[in-house]
Amino acid sequence: MRNSFRTEEEITEYKKEKSKEYYNTNKPKIQEQMKEYRELNKEILKEKKKKYHEANKEKINAKVKCECGVNVVKRNLNEHQATKKHLNIMKNMNAIIQ
Repeated sequence: MRNSFRTEEEITEYKKEKSKEYYNTNKPKIQEQMKEYRELNKEILKEKKKKYHEANKEKINAKVKCECGVNVVKRNLNEHQATKKHLNIMKNMNAIIQ
């Protein structure tokens, strides 16, 4: 009867907390099970990954324009932003603005 007084949001939040708690108390066991699963299903997982990449090639390789004006593949944006090229362009842009 206690749950009938909780809202859906409260129930969802409660379940999240319990899941986190369970994961934290059983972390080594869960990680070992996941490792075993990956080893036993290596080929299946490899095939799934391949299918996903083929189906989502455009999404995966989507180009975005960085704030410095360079077109980069979205997944490499953070890496690009740490390059000397990006930092020099941004430094020059800030110097022009000021």
